[in-house]
Amino acid sequence: MEIIFDISEEELPVFLAEVDEHLQVLDDILIRLEREEPDSELIQTVFRSAHTIKGMSGMIGHKRMTNLTHTLENILDGVRKNSIPISKQLFDLCLEAVDHLRLLRDEVVTSQTCDVNIDEMVTALKDFIENVKNENLQKAQENTISDALLEENVLARQKIETQIDAIIAGAGISDSQSSPHNVQDKIDALITSAPDLECRPLQIHARIDPSSISSAARAFQLMMALQDMGDIQSMEPSQAQIETSASVSVFTAVVNTSWSVEMVRSALARISDVDEASIDGVIVIANGSVVIEPPQQALPDQPEPPKVPEKVENTPALPVKTPTAAVPAVSSNDRRASTPFGRRSADMTIRANVERLDNLMNLVGELITDRNHLKKIHSRVARNNSNDDQIAETITHLGRITDQLQEEVMHIRMLPISSSFGKFPRMVRDMSQKIGKPIDVVIHGEETEMDRSMIEEINDPLIHLVRNSVDHGIESPEERRAAGKPERGTITLTARHEQGRIILTVEDDGGGIDGEKLRKSAVQKGLITAEEAAALTEDQSIDLMFMAGLSTAQKVTDISGRGVGLDIVSTNIQRVNGSIQVETQIGRGTQFKIVLPLTLAIVPALLVKVADATFAIPLVMITETLRLEQREIKYISQKPVTVLRQSVLSLINLSDIFHSQQGDDQGRNIFAVVVQSGKQRVGLIVDSLVGEEDVVVKPLGGFIGDIPGISSAAILSEGQVALIVDVFGLFKLAGI
Repeated sequence: MEIIFDISEEELPVFLAEVDEHLQVLDDILIRLEREEPDSELIQTVFRSAHTIKGMSGMIGHKRMTNLTHTLENILDGVRKNSIPISKQLFDLCLEAVDHLRLLRDEVVTSQTCDVNIDEMVTALKDFIENVKNENLQKAQENTISDALLEENVLARQKIETQIDAIIAGAGISDSQSSPHNVQDKIDALITSAPDLECRPLQIHARIDPSSISSAARAFQLMMALQDMGDIQSMEPSQAQIETSASVSVFTAVVNTSWSVEMVRSALARISDVDEASIDGVIVIANGSVVIEPPQQALPDQPEPPKVPEKVENTPALPVKTPTAAVPAVSSNDRRASTPFGRRSADMTIRANVERLDNLMNLVGELITDRNHLKKIHSRVARNNSNDDQIAETITHLGRITDQLQEEVMHIRMLPISSSFGKFPRMVRDMSQKIGKPIDVVIHGEETEMDRSMIEEINDPLIHLVRNSVDHGIESPEERRAAGKPERGTITLTARHEQGRIILTVEDDGGGIDGEKLRKSAVQKGLITAEEAAALTEDQSIDLMFMAGLSTAQKVTDISGRGVGLDIVSTNIQRVNGSIQVETQIGRGTQFKIVLPLTLAIVPALLVKVADATFAIPLVMITETLRLEQREIKYISQKPVTVLRQSVLSLINLSDIFHSQQGDDQGRNIFAVVVQSGKQRVGLIVDSLVGEEDVVVKPLGGFIGDIPGISSAAILSEGQVALIVDVFGLFKLAGI
């Protein structure tokens, strides 16, 4: 069934991006809360994310998403108020609700209703809340509070009010203990411990930043915030007017609430683009800054600060004095920096269409090609004309500007690897519960940035490696106890930059990989013969895991056992000119190390000549270059090899692989480029080394199709076409 949402094409990418961020926050923090001790700040953050999603979905008219998020928000509100205890059932329900929200988020893209029954999920959440209420009521009935205890609560309340008065009175003293944050923290702590009070109406007035691009959304957030505090008695503009998305500059309302003024002020301060706000005529936000204690100006004939008004029994807020000196306001930058994601406000960033970034990168690629061409022209001119200082200076400056432009465009395309790593704690939790293995996920270097296209390519390999670690790597709790290990296994994900490359590792503290077991499985499945298996080294045996169809699982599950997965890992990594290495130790664990180039668009490469053709070998694959003499080349089973640092290095002659015609004039010296894949190294024999150059990658296109040993092409500085070598394809062609 088709659904119509009140959202434009321009607003859709922003909506999806923000919802994805908040859903990721819900996933991450719920997992953390399940593993760690309860943390009020984390609980508050996850509540705010649910609250924000509710507001965003309400603005576009997504009623099912709003309804589900509102119910989820009620549970989280109960958790932060300590009326709902933390339990495994709580996290299971909340995480299931997050999964449903992702499906509802996709409805905005497809405009089609998903098949999942949202009403069942909402009912389950409401039933959970009702059950908790009944349990709390039963406990309350069993433990009736005595009159003496009630009297004690009243006395405690009066004591708290006296303490707040003392805090405010001392706020003007200039010492290290009276900063705005310390004062507010003390007041908030005392208010939280105060007994519940009766409701009273509060007059709210807010002025929204006129430059805000979504003033209606801010008004909607204000309305929802007030609804959470109590009953809205009147409001201008009305909800119907707000939902028309018309611009809103001033928002006023009267809310009947039991919340304290301080708590209401804190709720208003969390909403962006509110330039000014007042409660019962007292300014609490001024010029976008939160006023910890609103200053009151004394009249000329009243030099002393006003006295504290008498306490009224019906007031919901604990009375607060105005200090002699106004406490400094918190800047709006500080307030808006404290978002659930630790990001600065949206006015510091923009969202750009990915297509435009790709087009910009293509233009930079053309500029790099022209820069390289200019350098070649200059080198020829310099040989004939020694008086070319101005040309040289201009070309040098152009080269420097082009390099900077290339770097900036690449940075724009970069995303932190956390966008990929962030999904694994939730994924591992679900899988580990299914197979009965308690497993923790540890992430390092999630701020490491990668090209957007590279992250897309590496997502599937990472998923398969993590699934493999969960199912095959980590032992059962019984096996770990018998081996003297902690019951909980650990999978560690790490990302870092190293020498112009991206290094990703997936490591587990499991049982390690048994090469003998892999050899037997490969022979049983007919992937290799028994003779071939006997000739394999331990490292070559470990590499068998990347063969399609190989699996050591005793039975097929929905996690693994079908013999697919790690072959996809190898294929996808090879496709982006990366490599994977495996380090394993029986009983200690396994580490998969993935080495990737920084980007797929522009690749640093070594240009080589084979006959009249120019080839580009990605630098990320090269370990060194060699100059050999003919006598240093030996043959084993009719295949050329040489000895490099007391180990045998296989050689591949590119002229034989690509059927290039070799010249008759062969010198004594032979050039070899040593490339590495995992632990395997091979020397590529070429006629000559041209030099290093950043080449702009161009696909071969459907007309040419796939060429074994060639991944793509590049246009060089003078217009020639260089073919970019597919190192892994060469290994297969050479039978290595």
